[in-house]
Amino acid sequence: MTTTSMGQEEYKTLFVVGKDDTTTQSLADLKGKSFAFVDPASSSGYMYPKAKLVKELSLDPNQLENPGYFFDTVAYSGKHDSSLMGVAKGDYDAAAVAGQVITSLVDAGMIQEDDIRVIGETETIPNALFVVRSDLPAETKAALKDFYLTYENEEYFETFYGSKEVRFTEAKDEDYEVVQEMVEILNLEEE
Repeated sequence: MTTTSMGQEEYKTLFVVGKDDTTTQSLADLKGKSFAFVDPASSSGYMYPKAKLVKELSLDPNQLENPGYFFDTVAYSGKHDSSLMGVAKGDYDAAAVAGQVITSLVDAGMIQEDDIRVIGETETIPNALFVVRSDLPAETKAALKDFYLTYENEEYFETFYGSKEVRFTEAKDEDYEVVQEMVEILNLEEE
C-alpha cells in the first residue's frame, strides 16, 4: 500500500543556486562549488540527488563528498530548510532540497521566490510504502489490504497528510523502479 499524491506538486528534489549566481545553468556547472545535502539518511535530501549527480555526470558515488573531487566542499545542513536558507544567504553555493520546502519557505515569508534559482531536478520520488511480512496468513494480508483500501477517515488524512483527498492505494512495482535504480547507482545493497 501507498498513498495517493498529496497536492498538485510532485515530490522531487530540486537543485538550487543563489539568485546572484548567473553562471550555473546545469548540474555539470556545480563542479567546484560548495554544496549542501540535507543528511545522509534523507532520501530527497541526499540519496536521490546524489544518484542523479552520479548517473548524469558519471561520478564515483564513493568519492562525491570528498572535498575537491567534484564539489569544492560538501556540507550536511541537517534540514531541507537549512540548506535552502543557506543558499539564499550565501552560506552554500548550491543545495539539493525537496521542492515543497521552497513553497513552504516562500509562503512563510522566510525567503523570496527569487532568492534562489532551480537548475535541475530528480525524477519524481514515490510515496512511502506500507508493507507486511510475506509469511503472514493470506487471510490476514487480505484483511489488511481491504482495511487500507476502504479507509475513508478524512480527519486522519488531513492530520497526517495535509489533505482530506489523500487515500491509500495499491502500490505497483513499476512505480518504484526509480527506487531500485537509485539503490543500484549508489551501491546500497549489501552482498
